[in-house]
This record gives sequence, structure tokens and C-alpha cells, in this order.
Amino acid sequence: MRRILHRVPLLAVALSATLLASCASAPDTGENASVGLPAGVTVDVYQTRTDLPARKLEIAITNASDEDLTVTGAEFASPQFVAPAVWTPRPGGTVIRAGAGVDLPVQLAEPACDEPAPAGLVRIRFTTADGRTGSAELPAVDRYDRLPGMRTEECFAIAVGDVASLTIDEPVRVESAGGALVGLVPVTVSPTGAKATFTIDAIEDTVLLGLSDGRGGALESLPLALEISGSAPPSSFEIPIVPGRCDPHAIAEDKQGTIFILQVTAPDGTTGRMRIAAAPSARASIYEFFAAACGLP
Repeated sequence: MRRILHRVPLLAVALSATLLASCASAPDTGENASVGLPAGVTVDVYQTRTDLPARKLEIAITNASDEDLTVTGAEFASPQFVAPAVWTPRPGGTVIRAGAGVDLPVQLAEPACDEPAPAGLVRIRFTTADGRTGSAELPAVDRYDRLPGMRTEECFAIAVGDVASLTIDEPVRVESAGGALVGLVPVTVSPTGAKATFTIDAIEDTVLLGLSDGRGGALESLPLALEISGSAPPSSFEIPIVPGRCDPHAIAEDKQGTIFILQVTAPDGTTGRMRIAAAPSARASIYEFFAAACGLP
């Protein structure tokens, strides 16, 4: 994604550029000299709303210098993940015009939970406007401080998943309650055989869906107190849903409306939140129910 900057000199930009340039490769001398990151070029990372369920990250490169810069390679690396997240460049790289910026999407690898305080790095390769090449390795500045929370959620989900996996891959069952349509979303529980248990304490509503109170109303949180044993046979339970909104653009604009958040007590007694995303076929049936319950065409 390309971004255009307002060419206003800022002290923060100047300081950031100086710090980042000091971390870059020192320039060599010679015919094929490698140059450091130009002053005025800054790098950070962040996630969009659509990046979150897809487990992606944006490497944002801002060129506040006076010359164009071509990025030919970029990756984000952290012991928080089992492998670096590598950007796939187009042939010849991506040109960042002076006064502009680009966001380079990368796919995150599976989480790794051994490092107590993982720190990330961004590595980039580039070519300057006069044809010289360079590379830089920079501390990953987490724009919205999202990565620590992501690590907590994902590692908590791994601990719970060691007991049983929870999936939503079956279509919604529809019934009537209190004169309104209620969708029942089936959640499949697949125990691993582990001699441990966890408890699903409650389910939270989503940006699209409320939780039925059984009388035609909607709840923000539905208590469950459902104990899941790793040594039990496979089972299932249902999440009762109703529309949380009925504006015509709700489905078209939806990004996270079919991702359910569970409040869980893990086997070791710690509490946390974990997400269950509906599989594509189940997501389609949720949208069909939503349209029907809202009376949308």
C-alpha cells in the first residue's frame, strides 16, 4: 500500500531517521560501495484489521528524504515466531518516491513461546537513486504495540489446544426464540487425549453478531462454564447468535464479525481470551442467517 507524506519537517522524523541510519550498514569505499540507509527513511511495523485474522504484518517504510529509494527485499524476524516473515518483491523491487511511503505485507510464521521477551528486527535491502545498493537491520518499532498482546493470545491458545481443538466448520442451524430468528453456530470439540481440562467461561459478542438471551434480545457476553476434557470423546456445543446490527453494508464491510472470542481458564488455572474463526463455508451460512434475520435482500 502506497502512502503520500505531507512534506512538513518534524523533529521526531529527523530524530528517528538519525537513529535508524546509525543502525544501518556503514558505507564502504570502492567501485561497488554499499551504502547505509539514507537519512529521512524510517521503518516500523503494524497490523490492519484484516491483517489480524490472516496473521499478517505490514512493514511500513517512509521516505522523508529528498530522493527516491527502491526497496528490493524486506523481512521481519523475531523469536516470537518460528521463522522470519519475508516480503515477496516484484521484479526490480518497489520504488518509494521522495515524500511517500509504502506498506509491505508479510505472512507471519507459527508462534514460538519459549522466549520470554522477544524483540523483533526488520531487515531491508535497497537501491538509492544513483544506483548504489545497501542493506540495513533495524529494531522493529511496533507502531500500535500489538505484538506483545498477539504473543499472549497465541501462546495461551496453544496451551489450550494441547487439550482440545475447537473449530467452526458446520453450517448454522436456525430456530425461533421470542419471536425472532436465532442462529445456532456449532462448535466441534476434538480432544487430544491429554489428561488435562480447561473451562470455557463465556463467549463474547462480535462486531456483527450479538448472543441470544433466548427471549429475542442480545447479550454482549454469554456465560458457559463448560469444562472440556482432553480425554473425553469428541463433542460439540452451539453458540446462539442474533444480529448485532442490521445496516445494509454490515456484511460487505465485515472483517471480523465471524470470529468468536472465548473467555477461558487454561489447565494451569490462568485465564485469557482465545479466538475461533468460522471456516469459509460456515461463515457463508452465518451471513445467510444474518441477512434473513435482518430482512435484507
